Amino acid sequence: MALQNLDISDTLISLGNFLKNDTAIQEFCGDHFNEPLKIYVGDFARKTIPTSADCPYIVITDFAKKEGQNIEFCDYKAVLFVGLSSDETLVSVDDVLMLDVYDLGAKFMTLIEDVFNDKTKRNRPLSRCETSGPYPLDVKHWVGRMDLTWRIYQTLGTTYQEEL
Repeated sequence: MALQNLDISDTLISLGNFLKNDTAIQEFCGDHFNEPLKIYVGDFARKTIPTSADCPYIVITDFAKKEGQNIEFCDYKAVLFVGLSSDETLVSVDDVLMLDVYDLGAKFMTLIEDVFNDKTKRNRPLSRCETSGPYPLDVKHWVGRMDLTWRIYQTLGTTYQEEL
């Protein structure tokens, strides 16, 4: 009997490649950062954690899965950290002031969510996305957090396995 059983590291690499190769994300990074996006997956030792010099970046980590024959849906979760760098310039939108890096980070995380939910790009949209930030880590380094969840029907008795 076949069960849904995704490999954690293969899934992280697949998600990383998907984001890195997305045209809309590439254009956003080129237009706003003049740098290509760096993707990191898995967990890191303190000395390998991305810094402001690595921006823009996405870290995909804390992957968790719930699979088994006694559940109807398999749940998959990952945390994305979105790193941005800026000179922290105040911008005015209709006489309301906001740091440019906050606005840029919010727009970047919205784009990432849109890319994951685009039915022409992914077989499986997000079932939940919880976004917070971006928050300053230091003067020029800001990070936003996205907690992502996918749900896939369990596939009992078949040889079919769905990918995220």
